[in-house]
Amino acid sequence: MIYYSFSALTYNQPLVHRANQNVRIEGALNLGSVLIILIILVFLWSANRFYTNKRINEIWIYRLFGMRKYRIALLFLRESLVIGVFALAIGLFLGVLLSKLFAMILIKAMFLQIDSLFFISWPSMRQTIIVFLILLVIVSLRGVMTIYRFDLDDLSRTKKGKERQTPFWLELFFGVAGPLLILCGYLIAHYFVEIVLQLSDRVSENFSLLTPLFILLLCVVGTYLFFHHTVFLLMRLVKEGRYYQHLRPLMIGNLRDYFTRNRSTLTFVTIFIGVALAMIGGTASLYTLGIKAVGEANPTDYLVGKEAYPELKAVLEEQKIPVTSEVSVTYKLTGALLEQHWSNVESDRFASTVNLLKLSDYEKLKAVVPNLQTLSLADDTGALFTYWQGAMGGKLHFDRQLVLAGNKKMKLAAIKSDSLGDDTVKYLSDTLVVTDATYQALQGHEYELHYLNATIKDENTTWNLLNKKIKADWVGELFMNYQISGDKLVGYLDDQSHQVGVESAQETTVSRLDFTARYPALRYARGQYGLLIFVAMFLGVMSLIATGSILLMRQYNDQNETKERYALLKKIGIPSQDILRVIYWQTGYIFFPPMLIGICHAGFALEVYSAVISSSGYWLVGLACGFLVLIYLLFYLITVRSYLNFLRTSK
Repeated sequence: MIYYSFSALTYNQPLVHRANQNVRIEGALNLGSVLIILIILVFLWSANRFYTNKRINEIWIYRLFGMRKYRIALLFLRESLVIGVFALAIGLFLGVLLSKLFAMILIKAMFLQIDSLFFISWPSMRQTIIVFLILLVIVSLRGVMTIYRFDLDDLSRTKKGKERQTPFWLELFFGVAGPLLILCGYLIAHYFVEIVLQLSDRVSENFSLLTPLFILLLCVVGTYLFFHHTVFLLMRLVKEGRYYQHLRPLMIGNLRDYFTRNRSTLTFVTIFIGVALAMIGGTASLYTLGIKAVGEANPTDYLVGKEAYPELKAVLEEQKIPVTSEVSVTYKLTGALLEQHWSNVESDRFASTVNLLKLSDYEKLKAVVPNLQTLSLADDTGALFTYWQGAMGGKLHFDRQLVLAGNKKMKLAAIKSDSLGDDTVKYLSDTLVVTDATYQALQGHEYELHYLNATIKDENTTWNLLNKKIKADWVGELFMNYQISGDKLVGYLDDQSHQVGVESAQETTVSRLDFTARYPALRYARGQYGLLIFVAMFLGVMSLIATGSILLMRQYNDQNETKERYALLKKIGIPSQDILRVIYWQTGYIFFPPMLIGICHAGFALEVYSAVISSSGYWLVGLACGFLVLIYLLFYLITVRSYLNFLRTSK
């Protein structure tokens, strides 16, 4: 169903044509389809194993009556194909019905202005049938190979699993190492920036880039050791303590059998949960950060230099588009000596340029740019507006002292995220707000920018017209050569080269765009990040459901033997309340540890991400965690209900 719906989106021509104006969606949807295939393969593989193990007794009877292995395998293969084809038919039917819903969700996520039409994609249906049959044959052959690989006695013994008796000292070592490795991974994630900077300084930058992979390796190995050794160590310690009373020995024995047979599955499920939640949280954070960046870079509908200003006004008047607010300000580009600190570990002094803005012009901008705060400045202080303040989450700090061209020393009274407009129209430089007197006293290159807001009914048509009549050009070319000499800044910024006819690596040129608009940037960001979050959410949710379903199938696979033990307890007079208490606790120990550890893995993975890039979009991963808890709680209750029904019906 999911695969058909994803594939059908690539054949929805109105949707593809409209979305491709912003970003091509075929690549992302095809990648999502491939990942869906992998998730389905993992689920079918586990389901086939459950299906085969549940019929061990049936295979034993067939062999007892002399049926050959190839006939048993052929019987199982035929049954698998029949069940698979039946499931395929239901999935295609639901996929056709829900494909419009998927298209509506994608349209909503990308903020597209089109209608979602119902249609049947025959190429997608044909592709879905081929892919599903291939997957079905692969997992069916796996069941056939299982029948051929083992003799009758070996196959029947797989029901009880093969528990290896690990020496206590070795189990103690690995049992303690598992949580310690996970804890080490979490600590490295928490102090990620500091550790990366130290490695870059003392070892090499290339080695420091491997830190995220090292964290992943620690968590994977730690999770493996936790489910392969730590849980058995805990059960052994409980067995030797006062807690080992009443029906708890039975519960510990059942758990030991379950973890022995399914420890690899539990490891895989835990890692899968962590990856799925981290993927959802990361993409949601990118979406929030991207939309926020567009809003800060385009605080008004149009930001235009004096070169393109007459053309913009002419088009707006021609289309009878009223300008609701307009402010003109003057910037002055000048040299600056700045110093940055990464998490108080590493510092970097560099010569650059900044845009000076008069405090009076800043007050004028407050009328058109939302959320600008009131500044109180003295003649020797300024407020720095920089992109890095908002993006780096407080990990990147600027020294409070800076030197401007002419060796004018200034103190930074405030450092804020740059929400004064796209830096491409401001020579790709930060903005420093200073008093009017300081502005007049400093040297630099002045240029004028106009901030406009307008009431636009059809933004797409208006932008297409503006794009035809106004060609955004790089203008105002300047030549720059600033160097650091002790605590001083030396060099120049001029509209004429000081090294005519001589090539120099020291002198660089800078220029700016004369026109930007909010609508195309917002349309592109919504399309790109909306598509990303659409794919990530569906893959993540599908992964969470698949992991829970795998655990549920494993529970059903192991229930027969466990139910017989509970039935025996009931026959010898053990109160039903005591048996129910064991069932609740035992089932909880199976479902909830993978879920909780997976959530912790995802949380610290997002801590690594947030250490580098600040974003407030992690609320979606909280929603996904809530969905995960509901799914696992539902599967938990289904399992408990199955035991309860058995106890009620058993005599």
